[in-house]
Amino acid sequence: MPLEIRPYQAADFDAVKAMIQETWYPDVTAEDPDLAARLADIDAKMRLEMGTFALVADYDAETLGIFIGDVQGADKLQAPLDWEAYLKELGIQDKTVLEVLDREREANACLDRGHQEAYQGVLQLFILSARSRGKGIGGKLWRAGLEAFRDHGVDDFILHTDSDCDVSFYDYKGLVADAPFSFDDKDAFQYFLYHGKTR
Repeated sequence: MPLEIRPYQAADFDAVKAMIQETWYPDVTAEDPDLAARLADIDAKMRLEMGTFALVADYDAETLGIFIGDVQGADKLQAPLDWEAYLKELGIQDKTVLEVLDREREANACLDRGHQEAYQGVLQLFILSARSRGKGIGGKLWRAGLEAFRDHGVDDFILHTDSDCDVSFYDYKGLVADAPFSFDDKDAFQYFLYHGKTR
């Protein structure tokens, strides 16, 4: 079956969650699979809530990638979530988890304030399953996402990431990183803002 790039549907949520868990939480999965699944659930819902469009890549009837974009001023994909109720429902009471989420938001806000160039869009999530490797899926999904941005009048976009992620793809695609942010000079963990163009 050929590769298909199509709009995200609610039925794709479990596949998106699985890609996030596989990519971001392999160590947590080994120790506590249930916690890893709940963390991936949070990340998937958070990114979808912030997006105005989302595209998925299907290959052999399996969803192997997603691109979530946020066009400034456009309607969001989903209604805002009641985060307090949602976290309680998930059973996330661990203050460390909540602190990590708060720190990420704070770091991204600091990076946004320091960014000097105008932008019209934010790439909220670009993630691929390990099973997508070698099939050209990442490149095609990336190009489709940039085309969707262009269709919405976006010439410049940013994305947030951190030192847990492999940023080599963004470097390869010509995105430029601002100076990284960390909460402490001795802290090796860093947050990044990348800036890219859709043309």
